[in-house]
Amino acid sequence: MRTTLIPNMIDLLKTNINKKNADRLMFEIGNIYAKNPSSDELPVQLEHIIIGKNNIDFYELKNIINYITNTLNIEELTYKKANEPFLHPGRSAYIYLNDTMLGFIGQIHPSVAVKYDIPFNICLAELSFDEIFNIVKDQKNIIAKQVGKYPAVLRDIAVVCNEDVEVGELKSTIKKYGGKNLISCNVFDVYRNITTLGVGKKSIAFNLKFRSDTETLTDDMIEKTMNEIITGLAHDNNALLR
Repeated sequence: MRTTLIPNMIDLLKTNINKKNADRLMFEIGNIYAKNPSSDELPVQLEHIIIGKNNIDFYELKNIINYITNTLNIEELTYKKANEPFLHPGRSAYIYLNDTMLGFIGQIHPSVAVKYDIPFNICLAELSFDEIFNIVKDQKNIIAKQVGKYPAVLRDIAVVCNEDVEVGELKSTIKKYGGKNLISCNVFDVYRNITTLGVGKKSIAFNLKFRSDTETLTDDMIEKTMNEIITGLAHDNNALLR
């Protein structure tokens, strides 16, 4: 009885890589078995979904997960540093909705890649299909909104921060100071270089999208909000504009 969908996904990805069909996003929905939390009786059967891809980084796969959950009206996921032996320790996270852990996401640990003779840049995400289904089933107030008639405004921002500052912390700060017109905030680059950034530092770049339901946002309005975000990041996270 399998306790994770990972081995089968790795075999699937390896087969496609060997057949020169490497850059395909794969998924499987299947059953796993876990210890019964309430007794020593037979294990419980759980339904999980796993997504895997070769030649992808952590943040690309994270954006795919966010897109899927947002489509299901599941928003405000949080990501906390994971500690799984089969995942890269610096490129993995547990996925939470409030206090409920939905699963994990991360790059394969180098030792696992060597053992299975697969590329190092394979990323996987495994989530509880049961938990997701229960969340969607319990939703009572799904509201359709009119497509915005005012144009969106895009801005990029890159900040330098300490290595131990998590992306989720920076994202929360950006949302805090971004105001009601900030409709999305996504990471598109993480950069480390001791020569240019210093020891124990990293640069994280975000793509921000702003839109108002009532008016066209002017450059002055966006500039004011961006300055508030930059000041907030410096104050709350000691993250400075790169």
